[in-house]
Amino acid sequence: MGRIITWSIIGVIVIVIVFLFMQFQGNGPNSGPYSKVQIHWHATLKVFICGEEKQMPVPIGQSHLGTPLLHTHEDRRIHIEGTVWKPEDITMGKYMDAIGLNFRDDQLLDKKNGDLCSEQPGKVKLFVNKKESPELANYIIKEGDNYELRFEP
Repeated sequence: MGRIITWSIIGVIVIVIVFLFMQFQGNGPNSGPYSKVQIHWHATLKVFICGEEKQMPVPIGQSHLGTPLLHTHEDRRIHIEGTVWKPEDITMGKYMDAIGLNFRDDQLLDKKNGDLCSEQPGKVKLFVNKKESPELANYIIKEGDNYELRFEP
């Protein structure tokens, strides 16, 4: 009977040590929030379809359009406010979904890759600070960046 109690105590001690280790050391790259603290980031976004700039929507009768984390105000800028738990929570695709606009790697608003633009097949493109990015909808929005979503030949 004494051996059972001894092994039970050792088992509990090992579980407590493992638990404490995980709490203080983390359990991998996703052990805590991505942003570590509450953030309030801004970025700019312009959308062009076949060379024509499209106006981004604004909230009507409310303070913001989108979710508490990803939204826009009357300034038409991207706002990220709160704690970001995973970088995938603040992608360009998630932002566009939040404000009610279509954007996928192969679609921008009502245009899909291959649709005509100036009599040529067009394609969805993302530019970050004037450089094209292949990440498209999976691009993680960052503070102060300037984005252009384009559908063009």
